[in-house]
Amino acid sequence: MGSKYHNGMTMPYEATGRQAQKQRTGTGSLLPDPPPRDVRTRLDLAVQGLARFNLRWQSALRAQLRASLEPGSQQPPLRQGRAIAWLEDALSPLRATHPAVDAHRLAVAIRAATGIESLVWLSDIAGMDDEEYVELARWTARSLLEATMRDAAPHS
Repeated sequence: MGSKYHNGMTMPYEATGRQAQKQRTGTGSLLPDPPPRDVRTRLDLAVQGLARFNLRWQSALRAQLRASLEPGSQQPPLRQGRAIAWLEDALSPLRATHPAVDAHRLAVAIRAATGIESLVWLSDIAGMDDEEYVELARWTARSLLEATMRDAAPHS
């Protein structure tokens, strides 16, 4: 989601305010260079990286989540983060191997199941420790990927 520029043109989030901070904390990919070719391996690495990011920044992410849930709050909504882009990067081989898969929709579903909201529930309610959360996030993402690929496969 972009911010409005003075002449009505939208600008990407990364091009607006606090650019130096965004460059220090914004990485374009959670994958190593060169990235693996296998979509399952790529997704495992990206989700593990995302889960560790959530753990590292948990206090700030919880504060943002809390502020966004306050009734009548004048707080801005949660900013659009990088998680969807990281996940779409990991899922990019699907364009060639499974063109019927909506990789953006899958990335959104994975983010919904592995983000700060699930971390809060899994740690505070389910009592999982950090490593259990990371592994469950990986397993959940892999399960969503497998189900999506299976559903997109031609049926005979």
